[in-house]
Amino acid sequence: MVGIALSSITVLMIQKIGWRASYCAIGAFGLFSVLCGAIGLKNSKNLDNVQSDIDKAIHKEESLKGLTLKERKSSRSFIKQLMELNKNPVCRNVFMAGLLRTFGSTVVMAFSPIFFLKAFP
Repeated sequence: MVGIALSSITVLMIQKIGWRASYCAIGAFGLFSVLCGAIGLKNSKNLDNVQSDIDKAIHKEESLKGLTLKERKSSRSFIKQLMELNKNPVCRNVFMAGLLRTFGSTVVMAFSPIFFLKAFP
């Protein structure tokens, strides 16, 4: 999300200091963010719960192997799978982050032609 926010600032930085310097500055900010995250964030104590959820999902998939495709689709609908995904906070957060990242990328790509027309007339 920070990268998407910085993309707007990058346009202004390119105009002021050039594209190479702005990419170096954004890269340095990214490395600084990774360093802060590595120092400040701790591993979750719920990793055993995540592993048990993964084991349950694998067992459930193995129990469905004998079913036909039609039976699988009827027994595990898309909504049902999303509700199972929502139960595990780690999976839910990764899913939401991916969704927001995709939406942000779509917005950035929508404005890319405008940027390139103004930056390179």
